[in-house]
Amino acid sequence: MNSNSSCDLSPREIPRLAAFFSARFSCPRLIAAGGLACVLLASAPSGRAADPVIESPRIDLSSPDGQTDLVSWPATTVPFYLEELNGLEPPMAWLPVEAPEETVGDRLEVRLPKTEGMRFFQLRHDPDLGELLLDHARQLAADMAMESEPGFEFPEIPFLDSFNPRRRAFLTSIPRTPEAGFVLVPGVWEGEFLSFCLKTGTPGPDGGSGYLPAVLRGPRADILTEVMRAVSLDESIDQETAQVLLWAILLRTQPNSMPAPTKALAEQILSADDRARLQEAANLKDRLHLAYTRRFMRLLGSVFEELPEAIRKTIDWDAQVQEAFARGELSYETIQELAFAAQMPSMPSGTARDVPYGRWSWLPATHDPNGGFLIRYLAGVYTETTIQVCVPELVTVDTDALGRITRVADLAGNEVSVTYDGAVAPLSVTGDAGVTGYAFDTIRIQGPPDPEDPRQLLEVVHQGVGWVFVGTPAGGGTPASADRFPGAAERYAFGLEQKADIARLDADLSRVHPGRPPGAPAVAARLHTMAHFCEGLRQALLAAESEEDPDFEHLEDRAGLAYRAWVSEFAAFCCGSDPGVSRGGAGLANPAPREPDILDRTVFRFLNWLFKTRTYTAKPANPDRQTFGTSSQPTAKSKDEGGVLQQEFKPVNKKVSRIFSYSKMPSFLAIPQKIIETLIDVNLQLYQHYGETMENLDKPPPRRGRLADPSELIRVRHDYTVPTLEKVWDMPPLEAGAGISAQRLAVSRELQNALLRLAAHLHAAVIAVERQRGAYQAGDDLWYDRQAAYALHHQRLAGGLMIDLADAIEDWVQVLFDEGFEDPWITRDEVEQIVEELRTQGYSDGQRDILRQIGLDDAEIERCRRLAVEGEVEGDGQAPLGGLLEFAPQLREAGRRLMALPVSFRIKNE
Repeated sequence: MNSNSSCDLSPREIPRLAAFFSARFSCPRLIAAGGLACVLLASAPSGRAADPVIESPRIDLSSPDGQTDLVSWPATTVPFYLEELNGLEPPMAWLPVEAPEETVGDRLEVRLPKTEGMRFFQLRHDPDLGELLLDHARQLAADMAMESEPGFEFPEIPFLDSFNPRRRAFLTSIPRTPEAGFVLVPGVWEGEFLSFCLKTGTPGPDGGSGYLPAVLRGPRADILTEVMRAVSLDESIDQETAQVLLWAILLRTQPNSMPAPTKALAEQILSADDRARLQEAANLKDRLHLAYTRRFMRLLGSVFEELPEAIRKTIDWDAQVQEAFARGELSYETIQELAFAAQMPSMPSGTARDVPYGRWSWLPATHDPNGGFLIRYLAGVYTETTIQVCVPELVTVDTDALGRITRVADLAGNEVSVTYDGAVAPLSVTGDAGVTGYAFDTIRIQGPPDPEDPRQLLEVVHQGVGWVFVGTPAGGGTPASADRFPGAAERYAFGLEQKADIARLDADLSRVHPGRPPGAPAVAARLHTMAHFCEGLRQALLAAESEEDPDFEHLEDRAGLAYRAWVSEFAAFCCGSDPGVSRGGAGLANPAPREPDILDRTVFRFLNWLFKTRTYTAKPANPDRQTFGTSSQPTAKSKDEGGVLQQEFKPVNKKVSRIFSYSKMPSFLAIPQKIIETLIDVNLQLYQHYGETMENLDKPPPRRGRLADPSELIRVRHDYTVPTLEKVWDMPPLEAGAGISAQRLAVSRELQNALLRLAAHLHAAVIAVERQRGAYQAGDDLWYDRQAAYALHHQRLAGGLMIDLADAIEDWVQVLFDEGFEDPWITRDEVEQIVEELRTQGYSDGQRDILRQIGLDDAEIERCRRLAVEGEVEGDGQAPLGGLLEFAPQLREAGRRLMALPVSFRIKNE
């Protein structure tokens, strides 16, 4: 060894090296040698604590010709090989020296080209092939661990395992956020979205496993995020190609070895820096693979087939995938088969937890303890995931002088009211005066809406069934035995569980939001009271209703109102002590809380799955199952369910709208006839204009500062700070003409009113979306949110008016038929002539005047004309009244779906 050499370490590098070496070796020594080269002498790490320490030979370093470094050590009966540290920047890893070893006398030598800077070497000994292969499997799995463990970041809510509302609104009805998410207002929402496997070598979801939200972390997590973000913003990206790219990133595949479509997608959506990082990760893996290959060859005396099956499958699987990538033959089907056939060793996984399917978690806003909402994943297959969210809403809760809940009600008119049986003595708990049981006398429930007519709420009354605890149990009590209070011991234990769980949630929330004060005791007590009431109501309804009862299907929504009240109280609890009035408005302490208005930003929540460096994933409670990431791109099924206007009546709309107002009909209507004819035609076009506008809400919003494209369906309105309220044309009532009966006049007036009211709300919904785009371009986030809420408000009201109009159409047509009116037939040639006239001449002056009175501007009138003339004429013709009768049921179904949107706030003009 050259004793005159020196080791040139900077002050910044010394502590980093000391920490790195001391964490891995029992007796590290740094010595100076070879100019700027440093040599490490250390004991090789042992895979098992019980193994004896085998001292490595002493390494000598010299520079015989000034051009090369010569590393040598004594030959021994125990095989060693030389490794080199890849650098001082993370991730630091020992890699095999690629130059061959030569035997010179009784020494082994490796000659290396001289380089600038310091170099670090060690000798490694492999005592056991099984340990070696296990270590290799760990190395393969370790860099794939891209997900975090679910924990206090997203507190679980076991109490809500019984909260399974059947009535939910479609997330695809909500305007998108700039971050590819959704602007949420209070209520229960659902959507099915494209999702992706983020943990290869594990079984997919089985439709029964519990999944919890987690944040994607680990090497290259931000690159995976970019891929899923691109899918969220661009529906033209093929899901299978994106999935192969995600697998390639997880497997640290050489970018040039990716299939052509996958490589093209990577170049399209990833930055040059991201692609360079992928190349660096692939190079590092290749060097590690070479290291293990050399080590395998030194230990051929052991048999590979004797290893545990999970280890063999892991190594075989990784080799097959990489070989297929290298041949350029790796298809989506091939890698899926390889990935899901493999079973990773158990060492990267934790202990499986007992989490039921569909467990709710609280997703808090990082900047606001009261800004979160509930979320849960319903996973059946990894390619698509149903996500439900529940945003705290205004649910009023009334109590009596004994603290017993007497009424729970929401803004939509759903209500549970109870009275208590004074003839039944309260249930006492020996040893615990903190709780008392009371028997229900009458349970009266209004809601949910009637499926046949959602304008009406179902009603049910139960008497003499059920009971409830009131108060917070202290523990150690024994409920008295009484026939009117079945299951009292179990119900008491339930109360103690809720007490412990609320304490856990309190601690979790304080960790999520450092500095948050503990939850107010008064709010915690209200949570206990609400939890008792939810369980008491649920048990009472289970006893009163059965699966044979046609009302049984509504049980979960009837009991769900109480659970939604608990969620509202929990939102107040999230604030910590002294919460004041909660967002969404809880009510046990304040039976008449302030109702939020649309101009109050506290009604808004944001479901933004994808950020630049933060992605929410669905983490299985069973760690040996697959983790998956969700995009915000709806599946085809979700789009069909949400796009009610397009799917329900677009085809019939086309037929009716082309012929009705040009149908050569005699003057059978009240005067003026053309007003109703034009209103019918314009409403049909507004449905289509509105529907296509809503269909395009899942497209990315226009970027700030970019000029609006005149050809875009959704325009950009710059008066975005104007509240979007409906404008109903206050026209004179219809008057009867000669020969018009009083009954015909009455149904004609109802039809006209329905047409005008519906047109007003459809138009307002479109304007709200266009103003939202203007707010986004201007960077006004508050009005961006408000206009989204206005759009939802008008959608729901339009739903009820669609049902009104369907009824009015059927009544009107029936009266005409009863009075002997014959529906005229319009032939195909006549329809084509009508379309051509509208295409070339446009609306008449009288029709344009009616359209302006409704509130349409010239651009919207032109849009309606274009919608009326586009496409091919189908069939041989049609009778206009028959077309309306065909249209009415589809209009009614669309209305039912839009009325599923929750009532979340009041508008000042209501």
